Amino acid sequence: MLHSFCISMGKPLQFFVTTGGLPKIAKVFELYSHQERPELTKPVIEIIDAVFNFHSSTPKSCFARIAAQSNLISLLGQRFADLSYDDPLLEILCKIFEVFSTGSTQVKIKMADSEYIDNIFTKARSNPNGTEHKIEQSKTNSSDLNDWNLYTIIKAMNNLAMDKNVIPTLWKTNFVTRLIEHIQAVGQHTMDLMQSTCFTAIFHLTRILVPENLPKIKSLIPLLPWIIMNDTSVKEIATTIFLDIINEHIDVDDTRIELQNNQGIDTLLYLLETSNHKENIIALLVTWAAR
Repeated sequence: MLHSFCISMGKPLQFFVTTGGLPKIAKVFELYSHQERPELTKPVIEIIDAVFNFHSSTPKSCFARIAAQSNLISLLGQRFADLSYDDPLLEILCKIFEVFSTGSTQVKIKMADSEYIDNIFTKARSNPNGTEHKIEQSKTNSSDLNDWNLYTIIKAMNNLAMDKNVIPTLWKTNFVTRLIEHIQAVGQHTMDLMQSTCFTAIFHLTRILVPENLPKIKSLIPLLPWIIMNDTSVKEIATTIFLDIINEHIDVDDTRIELQNNQGIDTLLYLLETSNHKENIIALLVTWAAR
């Protein structure tokens, strides 16, 4: 009855929101897991979707803040992990998560929670050795999501990484590891839009890179030379990451060895020939030699 009442839109839905409906419906997911009452998952998600598609004078960011305060974001992340890979509800959840990711820092920090990130990447993780699922919609990636849903999720993840106040929380999760897995799946091919967005998110993260987080991007270092010399779509930001690692972190742990074993010098010499900032490249070559 509540489901029919809410998806009718209009004043009934507005009444649901103004009387505290979102926190109350979050309680339903808290009381009953998907395994216990799977029949509740669909109507509850469709009610939440109706709220975020409702055209009202109240900004969607306000609804997202209510969702964060009522633990609904975490609960929806758990449902996302629990659903079958071919469940149509996944597409609805992906769109809701993208809306959340445009909310306030408070909302984004809720999404940056380690458990939420793990739940999202149960479906959005690149898994080249995993089981291939037959999904009717277009799917060229190796995750459990079709291409459009995966791109929607990665856009949402990029939105989180763009907030400098959220980055320290993201570094405490497997976020960057999962993004790098998508980049590694590229091989010797130009990135598509989804993978370029992954790389952009990684770039935002590295704007706040402290030494203790270097091990988390170690697997990115072998990829940077090829990207810089071949992939024009993200060449500039890849170059920035590469040069920052040399300038600020070359003495940390085995970073220098990792760079040296993965065409670090060759890449610097390539940049010396092609870059408009030759003075900076020469300075970094001197820094490398001096250390």
